[in-house]
Amino acid sequence: MLLLASSLAHAQEKFEVRISPSFHPACSIKIAMINDRATMSVRYGDLERDQEILEEYHLDKVLATSFFIRMKQYSVHQEIDYSDMVLDGVIINGRFTEDRTSVLSIRAHSPHSYEHPRDSAIMELLQDTVRLAGPSDSLLAYMEQLSIYLDHPFPAIVIGGDPFIVKLYGSIGSGEDQQLRSVFIKIPSDKSVIIDMRNFSAMGTILYPIFKELLKKNNKITWLAQGYAKKQLLEIGVEEVCIDDPCCYAAFR
Repeated sequence: MLLLASSLAHAQEKFEVRISPSFHPACSIKIAMINDRATMSVRYGDLERDQEILEEYHLDKVLATSFFIRMKQYSVHQEIDYSDMVLDGVIINGRFTEDRTSVLSIRAHSPHSYEHPRDSAIMELLQDTVRLAGPSDSLLAYMEQLSIYLDHPFPAIVIGGDPFIVKLYGSIGSGEDQQLRSVFIKIPSDKSVIIDMRNFSAMGTILYPIFKELLKKNNKITWLAQGYAKKQLLEIGVEEVCIDDPCCYAAFR
């Protein structure tokens, strides 16, 4: 019993990963749990100020425990090899250890769920864990931008409320018209609406008519957008006066 207690006292689980996107700064994440103490540290390049940031968090025990249980489940699954040709996308190198023994390694290039389901699921789990940890606005923006390299669930969050808030982030492909419609159908016609596109990169122009339908449904929409996202909204027909400076708003979760 004393030996068992001593072993448990030093039980340690740790996941460390390096994420290197082609068109964004690189990022290193470490999630660790020693007994009941769980922490997360994230080192990443700031998207606005061109500098590296280190952020450290104390994680909720339930959140950390759930993360490592899922990681152990993924450890029994093997992935097929990736192509040697790497032109762009995101390169992911990580390791999950338990009491300093390697349990799982991930060496992935832009994993997609239909070809590399385990690695894709690990990245989705990692992004969800970071989001649930209560990240800073800049870290939240960084993690949402990573979605353009992955095929995770449709990049939209319906927050609701009054005003009614919807987030669109990453990018939306031409074949995702039905998912976009399913989000817009939830937007009321009789409320003020804020559509947060601060971390949105681009959409297929074939989706423009769906946005035009929304403009006919509700003319009380404020759009938070800049750069290419703002350019596309103007092409759709959104009046510039309806597009606000994103810096004037706190991040919506």
